[in-house]
Amino acid sequence: GGGYCGYDNIGFLPSCFERALTDSGSSRFKGENGSEYQTKFSWGYFSSNYSLNPILSNWNKVYLSYCDGTLFQGYREEPIEFNGSQLYFRGYNNTITTLKFLKENLGLFDAKEVIVNGASSGGQAVLFWMNYFRKFLPKRVKLKGISDGGLFLDIINQNGNCHLFRKHMLSIANYTNSMDLSVFEDCEFKNNNEEFYRCMVSEYVIKNIKSEMFIINSQNDSEKNHIQ
Repeated sequence: GGGYCGYDNIGFLPSCFERALTDSGSSRFKGENGSEYQTKFSWGYFSSNYSLNPILSNWNKVYLSYCDGTLFQGYREEPIEFNGSQLYFRGYNNTITTLKFLKENLGLFDAKEVIVNGASSGGQAVLFWMNYFRKFLPKRVKLKGISDGGLFLDIINQNGNCHLFRKHMLSIANYTNSMDLSVFEDCEFKNNNEEFYRCMVSEYVIKNIKSEMFIINSQNDSEKNHIQ
């Protein structure tokens, strides 16, 4: 989770620049080997406390961070220069490389079950990454997804009087070459510049997921409150 570039309505690149100065935009703020995040995310579904999390407390857990504010799908060879800084969009590369590392070094393919979980924008990303995970993992691995607060709808936003998430997804796609990614190869709108947002907005994506999903849509997510 953690939002994405442009959702704060200050523009895509200015927003990415501000994120790059925080732990939402750079791993340099996460501590050695992600130590700060190991502590921060040891709660809820990730908690190792049996009394709080009796089902998943003893599971192996991997935290994926896209860093570039584009829902794990940044895919640009060259950075974009903004405000004297180089902004890199390689969240897709980060994700694919992490999965390969888990396969080759940490026994991911030996797992009996895999759960892909995310909250808010991370919950949205879970929805359009599920089919990729299904193809990547061996068929014998049981795969399930948890999208927590990630059901973003394609409706008019009262504050901006526009289809907010449609606008955001098209901005991300245009800046990060999303239309070229294998994660969207099953989307019927992958080659349509105007309709590509349907490959990323939750209400359309969820119809084509081939794995079991558990959907939680929190009334406390600030972005949901904006569209009610």
